[in-house]
Amino acid sequence: MKEIDNFEWVVGNKPPPLQSHSAAKLNLLSHYLAEYFRAVVRDPRTERLQISLVDGFCGGGAFQSPDGSQVPGTPMIMLGSISAAEKEINRNRIKKLHIDANFYFIDKSENAIAYLKNEINNSDQIHQLNKKIHLINGDFSQHYEQILSDISSRSRAGRTIFLLDQYGYKDVPLTICRKILDQLPRSEIILTFAIDWLIDYMSNNASFLKAVAPIELTEFQIIKFLKTKGIREHRYLVQRLMIQHIRAVTRAPFFTPFFIRSAQAGRDLWLIHLSKHPTARNVMTSSHWALQNASLHQGKAGLRMLGFDPHWEDSLPFDFEFDHNAEMSMETALINEIPEKVESQDSHGPITFETFQTLIANDTAARLDQIAESLMFLHRENAIEIITPSGKLKRNAAKLKPTDRIQLSRQLIFPGFQIKTEN
Repeated sequence: MKEIDNFEWVVGNKPPPLQSHSAAKLNLLSHYLAEYFRAVVRDPRTERLQISLVDGFCGGGAFQSPDGSQVPGTPMIMLGSISAAEKEINRNRIKKLHIDANFYFIDKSENAIAYLKNEINNSDQIHQLNKKIHLINGDFSQHYEQILSDISSRSRAGRTIFLLDQYGYKDVPLTICRKILDQLPRSEIILTFAIDWLIDYMSNNASFLKAVAPIELTEFQIIKFLKTKGIREHRYLVQRLMIQHIRAVTRAPFFTPFFIRSAQAGRDLWLIHLSKHPTARNVMTSSHWALQNASLHQGKAGLRMLGFDPHWEDSLPFDFEFDHNAEMSMETALINEIPEKVESQDSHGPITFETFQTLIANDTAARLDQIAESLMFLHRENAIEIITPSGKLKRNAAKLKPTDRIQLSRQLIFPGFQIKTEN
């Protein structure tokens, strides 16, 4: 299998050239971290936030851009994000926020770790080296348990962001992802997964079965995937089945895969976000929309983007880019599909907005504000009803709250039935 990236760092030399898909990942991480801290520190009374950032395949911390300038790698982006977040959040605060961050940078290359250490020594982060910044030379899979233990000893919740930018699809066994999410309730994982490489090299011979053991694919599943080779849109089917598989094995309540194109390799990578909280999922989805064409989905807009569609032949996938056209398609699809989703839950009684977004999170790339705007539009059009906690109809101009409840319009079901509107 051809390596996706084959970077080499040597102290004293220029860093390796930055490839387009790596640039997309760097931009996404930078944007995500900035938005993440804005989202988790909303209470102006919060004076301390404890967090750990783990980069399991950290590299040397620098790249050379096409114009010859030096670009910070993921470890340096993580380090810089803390001071940037503190500065922005504290700008209009009386009580200042302190972000207590610990960093774990792991790489199996001695040269990469040496290069990164040199980068940190030449930065304003030098005082944190060996105190808050931990450099580890070795395989992530050999060191993650000690890292989990270290994080757990400082914080029971274990707020942690794991960046696992592996080279293929088997350097991070899915059992590790499952253990991370189980042991650290507030952890999340950003995982690179070479989905096109997996599909292109798929075989039921002994060597391939051994290679995919870390991602827990069985021979039965491989044979099932191979049987679709003669079917139109074979790749789409395997991708959808792999989504189901990874979600089941990791047990991640929130699972969102995005595609990043590798122009150098001519194949697609998945950038998978795994988390246990809707806030993290919403921040990641918003980051993809903000960066637009840096990433994409393969599938249609709406509430059936990520789930397996048994009627796939009637709705063949297309590249869904996060641009203006995608925004319009998403708006139309949500308005058409939300009533059906509400109806499927209606027999259980009204569903809160918070529960509704959790219900659909793994099936759509829609932002939270897009979902909220579509619900309010349908409410104004009397297709659905949104009820406040006090039992009254939501005002049309009001902002949707997590505790507001959603149901099918009772006026459509029971003509003449009317609920008073909230003042």
